[in-house]
Amino acid sequence: MEWVKLCVDKGNLSWGLMRYEIDEQFYIDQLNNRIETEVLSRKNKKSRIESLAARFALKNLLQELQLGYEGIVKDENQKPFLKNIEGQIAISHTSKYVAVAFHQTDSIGIDIEKWSERLLRVVPRIMSNEEQKSLSITNDNALKLWCAKEALYKLNGKKNIDFTNEIKILETHESSWTAQIPQSSDKIPVEFELIHDICLAKATV
Repeated sequence: MEWVKLCVDKGNLSWGLMRYEIDEQFYIDQLNNRIETEVLSRKNKKSRIESLAARFALKNLLQELQLGYEGIVKDENQKPFLKNIEGQIAISHTSKYVAVAFHQTDSIGIDIEKWSERLLRVVPRIMSNEEQKSLSITNDNALKLWCAKEALYKLNGKKNIDFTNEIKILETHESSWTAQIPQSSDKIPVEFELIHDICLAKATV
C-alpha cells in the first residue's frame, strides 16, 4: 500500500490519502495487536477492513512525524483520539480510499467522497435557506457541500447536530470555503482538493 497523496507539516496539519486493497489479516499483522476489540468483533467484514485500513494509514502518518502509534480511544460522542499522544485526529473512508489527518493542537475534520447522482437528491435536504439562495446545486457544489459539512461535523465532535441549520456555509470560493459550527463564532476555513475522482475536504480551528 502506498500513499495517493501525503502532506506532512510538523507544526500544522498533516494528512494523507491512501488506497487500500489488501487482505484483512495484513492490517492485523501490521498493527501489532493495537486494535480495539470493538473493531475486530464487528460482523460486517467491510466495516472491519475500513477501520483497520484507517488505523494502518494513521500509523504510517504518525511514523512520518516520528510518533509511535499505540491505538485509538473514543469519547462519549465516538470522536477518536490517539492513545498516549497529545493531538487531534480525523478519519474518513469511501470506496477503497481512506484519509487520515493529525494536528498537534487544533481540532480538525476531514472527509472524502466520490461523485454520485445520489448527492443531487441528498444535498438539498442539508442546505439551509441561506445556502440555497447563495449556492447553486451543480455537481461540483453538491460534492463539496457534502464533504464540507461532514468534515465540519467531525471537527465539532458532537452527536445530534442539525446539518441543515447548525453547520453553516458562509462563503464559497473555488478551492476554499468558510463555515461556522455550533457554539462558535469563528469563521472556519474549509479547504478542498480533487485527487483523481475523490473530493477531499479539510477543516481546522
